[in-house]
Amino acid sequence: MRESTIVAGVDARILADTRWIDLPSRTLEQVLEGSRVRVVDARGPIFGLGDPAPRAGLLLAGTARAFLAAADGRQLTVRYARRGALLARRSYLLGGHAPVAIHAVSEVELLELDTTAFIRLVETDANLARLVLAELSRRLEDVHATVADTAFGTVREKVARHLLALSGDGAPGERRIAPITQQELADGVGTMREVAARALRDLRREGIIATAPGSIEILDSARLAGSLGTWQGAGRIDSRNGAQALAAVVDPSAD
Repeated sequence: MRESTIVAGVDARILADTRWIDLPSRTLEQVLEGSRVRVVDARGPIFGLGDPAPRAGLLLAGTARAFLAAADGRQLTVRYARRGALLARRSYLLGGHAPVAIHAVSEVELLELDTTAFIRLVETDANLARLVLAELSRRLEDVHATVADTAFGTVREKVARHLLALSGDGAPGERRIAPITQQELADGVGTMREVAARALRDLRREGIIATAPGSIEILDSARLAGSLGTWQGAGRIDSRNGAQALAAVVDPSAD
């Protein structure tokens, strides 16, 4: 892990193309005051289960995942996040604490905030409070998606949702590669490696994906999006458009 301090009012450009840059200049300077940039290696912990105090940061680059962890080591990914997302370890509104850890999927740059000052500012600045409320709403939607996956989804549907979330935005001409192993994918969807491997084998046989050590490439994003559950399609995913499917399952940035 590497870190460096930033200068409020000078380094605000690091939040360009995110929703945070739209804050009034004075509010943005207050958010940045006392913050630092951390670089976390792929698969490294951003905020761990053992962190004793509330922590928060804004994701500048890379992909992060938040997951629930059971005492026996099982995991269940509840959210993937990219640039502009607010990452936090505690429920600041309720003061509670959930067994959620946040790790880097790829190498991550994080703007870690002065959490005490940030919470105080949220309580007094309406513009910042609205942004945080929007972030909490996105988190709630992610929880709804995870619950629905657990209640209604097949392993194939869960695998499809995770691969779409991890493989980029589907820009024309770009390869869509999810930087994840089969074991990590199984952990993410809350199943055994052998079960996830069967779903991947079927998708590979159909020409939808290709697998390699440490990564899975999506060859046909539209067909993979078509593998999503009917509850997902009815709720907020247009399976005819891979980019829209991704937007429905990964935290957006500037939009």
